[in-house]
Amino acid sequence: MKAILWIIRERFVIWRHHPLQVLFLLGVPVLSIVMYLFIYNNSGAANTLTVGIVDRDQSAYSQQFVTNFDKRMTVKK
Repeated sequence: MKAILWIIRERFVIWRHHPLQVLFLLGVPVLSIVMYLFIYNNSGAANTLTVGIVDRDQSAYSQQFVTNFDKRMTVKK
């Protein structure tokens, strides 16, 4: 326990002499989160999903699936 407290105390001494390290320690994670939210929040591709359906057997079940899929989603053929 003494060793852990010694390490914490030494880190505070180093940070007091080099405050730029504290800025990087706290600033880089916050900056990366802000960049992530900005990039993915403003992209229009997040609301669209491209799905392809290949119906080779033309069975009754596959036709029913395609019909139900057309009713639920906006479909471009």
